[in-house]
Amino acid sequence: MTSRTRRSARVLFVLRSGGGGSLINVLLLVRYLDQERFRPTVLFYDSNPYVDDFREAGADVRVLDSSVSVRSMSKLVPHGLRPSRSEHRVLRMARRVNRFVQRDCPVSLRIATVIRDVEADLVQSNICPSADRASILAAGLARVPHVSYSQYFTADEPWFDRPLSVFADRYLCISEAVRRQVIQGVRVREDKTRLVFAPFEFPAAAGSAEAAARVRTELKLNGRHKLIANVGRLVPWKGQDIFLRAFAAIAEDHPDAHALVVGSPGDNRAGVAYEAQLRDLVSELGLTGRVTLTGHRTDIEDIMSASDVVVHSSSQAEPLGRVIMEAIALEKPVIATDGGGVPEMVRDGSSGSLVPPGDERSMAVALRSVLDDPERAAKMAATARQQARRRFSARTFVQTLESEYDRILGI
Repeated sequence: MTSRTRRSARVLFVLRSGGGGSLINVLLLVRYLDQERFRPTVLFYDSNPYVDDFREAGADVRVLDSSVSVRSMSKLVPHGLRPSRSEHRVLRMARRVNRFVQRDCPVSLRIATVIRDVEADLVQSNICPSADRASILAAGLARVPHVSYSQYFTADEPWFDRPLSVFADRYLCISEAVRRQVIQGVRVREDKTRLVFAPFEFPAAAGSAEAAARVRTELKLNGRHKLIANVGRLVPWKGQDIFLRAFAAIAEDHPDAHALVVGSPGDNRAGVAYEAQLRDLVSELGLTGRVTLTGHRTDIEDIMSASDVVVHSSSQAEPLGRVIMEAIALEKPVIATDGGGVPEMVRDGSSGSLVPPGDERSMAVALRSVLDDPERAAKMAATARQQARRRFSARTFVQTLESEYDRILGI
């Protein structure tokens, strides 16, 4: 790189996510980035409530009109016909191609136009290869290097994503579980990937006592109560029903325990129905007065500060699990389901407790252990925070990405 060394490199971050941990990770990256060397531009697929946050962090922000009409292929299959397994596979592949041609290709042309307008030197997509096909193709069309920061499990469709991988210079992965899955799902060489843990900001102290007291007062709980929090979107695979059944199993022996289910379904239809089921389950299990469904909250850190235990109950593997790390950062004992990237944060018996997904009995055993031996639980929580500060700091994350940018751009 010759002429580009005379100015800071322009990095375009493409964001198609509406919110959540993947977006927060990019916000932390922009916030800590050495902006004298790397000028960030953020391109949202649609209008987003985080636009002002990114501008305050120093990014130039653009919003893309990504609306595209995609014609369904359902009419190609006669009503009532049940395709064989091989035919079903062919139809699924045809649908993927149809969506790529009708949606991703037009969007990629719009992204390529933005790449040229902002004179980007590097493009970074931030979901996973199968979700970011449009931005990967756009970088190729604009002849600009591309980094895929994979924060979710990608589809196992190498017939689709392997050809596009010629436009991706590097695959940076949020966990080793995601990295292994990218290698398998895209069929890329291992040396083209790198593990880069998600960034977290660790408070100087393990939570605010004042904030914790406010939350407990709001919930009409005192210092004697043991507060067990489950934080996450209300959708079936998050496993809040498993959590409630596990809590019910220990509730009689721990009359001072109180469970919090923190989160909302948003506009997810299955989630709205699931929330109603959870409320019915509370009554069915005889837990009225012992469980609070808080709905959507913005004060998650305060709620965790007020809690004695944080439980992650997902029945499906998660790429990493930001809620778990938020609890660890506040030095709270963690019980989590064993799968995906979770074991990379929690080591069973030394920095927390891992239980099989969907296993309410094992979760109940772990809850009893934490409540019966709070001193041991506190030691594990302290160990978890100490280990996490070394592995998940925001500054380490940003320095790693900057070194990757330097290597790709030849700076």
